[in-house]
Amino acid sequence: MKLKRNLKIITLFVFFLCLFTFMDFVRIYLSSQSNLGSKTYREAVIVLTGGPNRITKGFDLLEKGHAKVMFISGVNPVVKRSDISKIVNPKNDKRRANLFSCCVFLGKKSKDTKSNAEETSDWMISRDHSKALLVTSLVHMPRSIIEFHNNAPDIDIIPWPIITKMHYKWYNPRNYKTIILEYLRYTVIRLKYIIV
Repeated sequence: MKLKRNLKIITLFVFFLCLFTFMDFVRIYLSSQSNLGSKTYREAVIVLTGGPNRITKGFDLLEKGHAKVMFISGVNPVVKRSDISKIVNPKNDKRRANLFSCCVFLGKKSKDTKSNAEETSDWMISRDHSKALLVTSLVHMPRSIIEFHNNAPDIDIIPWPIITKMHYKWYNPRNYKTIILEYLRYTVIRLKYIIV
């Protein structure tokens, strides 16, 4: 009888914990979709590597004056500056080349979202910056915000998600799987920071 009661309590606890993390994931997911105005300005654009269009979107924000510098965290150590330059400036435009040369910085130490936050925090502190636009995919944004909140609390983040066709077709089984997997990763990270 006591075992049955304890099992009910544990089941209810797990249910409400899952409900809480799911609602929190959805809250961050939806709030980061709200489009930012053309006058939004931060000291830096932070781009987390790992998905399509992130670097080009970050550079567009830099070019449009949303920040004065751009930091790309998680760049593979074998990737050269010239490789990134070709991504953001395929036509070799002189103005874009000058902007890239003066204002884009590469971080090659991080391997995951947690170390992205740590690497970014070190870079921001070294430049005496505290406000940034965070560019990553929409589905990755909730987990990124949690990692930055816990590992780079000195940075005031405004999320600027990359919204792809996948997000408009979330009901597609392949996309649904991606969102569920990201939610599960988010849940593990969320619980880790609640417990620790």
